[in-house]
Amino acid sequence: MTKLMLDSVNAWIVAQPTLINKRNKTIIAVVKDRNSLVSVLRTLLGDLGLEPKAKAIPTLAEYLNATGKAGSAKETTASTTTGTTQHVSSN
Repeated sequence: MTKLMLDSVNAWIVAQPTLINKRNKTIIAVVKDRNSLVSVLRTLLGDLGLEPKAKAIPTLAEYLNATGKAGSAKETTASTTTGTTQHVSSN
């Protein structure tokens, strides 16, 4: 239920033209309420043992090998003593 409410609040916030109350020059209250929902959801998920896990990010070499673009990565960038950058081909 909390996740559903949070998703609804997020959708409403995204649809708003601004999150600032121009009269008071403050952020609208729903943003603070959203943060409370996030805190409650994190606590509930933590109590259930569902800790957030970082998504595995491949290295550049792994990504290039997986996409088949490893052959086009032969050009590297080298820095010269003057601080300028030039492209060096490894042919």
